[in-house]
Amino acid sequence: DLTVQNNIIMTTLGAFGNVTGTIANLTVSGCPLLEGMTGLADINVISGDLIIQNNTGLISLGGLSGLTEIGGSLTIKDCNSLPGMGGIGNLEAIGADLSIQNNSIMASLSALNNSNVSGAIDNLTISDCPLLENLDGLGSFNLIEGNVKIFNNTGLISLFGLHSITGIGGDLIIENNSSLPALTGLGGLTVIDGNFVLSECNSLTNPEAVTSLASIALDLVIQKNASLSTLAGLDGLTEIGGSLLVSSCGALVNLSGLGGLTTIGNDFNLIGNAVLESLSNLNLSGISGNLSILICPSLQNLEGLDGITNVNGLYLQSNQSL
Repeated sequence: DLTVQNNIIMTTLGAFGNVTGTIANLTVSGCPLLEGMTGLADINVISGDLIIQNNTGLISLGGLSGLTEIGGSLTIKDCNSLPGMGGIGNLEAIGADLSIQNNSIMASLSALNNSNVSGAIDNLTISDCPLLENLDGLGSFNLIEGNVKIFNNTGLISLFGLHSITGIGGDLIIENNSSLPALTGLGGLTVIDGNFVLSECNSLTNPEAVTSLASIALDLVIQKNASLSTLAGLDGLTEIGGSLLVSSCGALVNLSGLGGLTTIGNDFNLIGNAVLESLSNLNLSGISGNLSILICPSLQNLEGLDGITNVNGLYLQSNQSL
């Protein structure tokens, strides 16, 4: 392993120029005066993890141009002067996770387009990058075997960059991206083998881009999206293996977009949707758990639930217009 950590006056990695070929893990952390990675150009393969974090003066990944393969995970975190991913353009493989978190001026991932990284990775996390507007640079990944977590990116306006992904083996969590108006970039996604959580994206008006999504193995959670007025775009969804929760979506008038859904494997909960008027778009035949409709004061009737032949329990409360 090569670990360079907590060196507060180090300005260069030139002393490590004799490190060549393959190493197990590389960590560069807590070096506030370090501006680049110059000195590491002869490292070709990292069989384990590459971790670059808490280097507040880092402005470039330049110096890693010889790196072609990371057998483990790539983590770029808490590097608040780093504007992008330039410097790793010859990278061809990431074996485990890609995590880009809490980089306050990172505005682009597009430098990854210059690399040859492709195929599947384990987990993808993009969070707390307030200047990042899209995910361009991730288009060569077609399968995420674990989780995709996109959260706390206040400037994110597009998910373009995820357009090649057809399947997610774990959870898809899109949360607290306050400027995101749509889910553009998820058009190729057909299956989520975990949970799909869409939460606190207050500029989101609809999920139109996910028209190919047919199956969610566990829960679908749609909550606290203040501008969400329709669920149109989820029309291809026929099965939810777990529960469906639609909660605190103050602009949602009906459940248009869920008409293709026939079965819910656990509970169906509608909670605190102030202007929800109608369920008539539904064609459900079975709910294996409970059906709860709570604090939906504008709901006029239960039309749309007529086809349900089995439900474990029914709970209706504080729906003043029923």
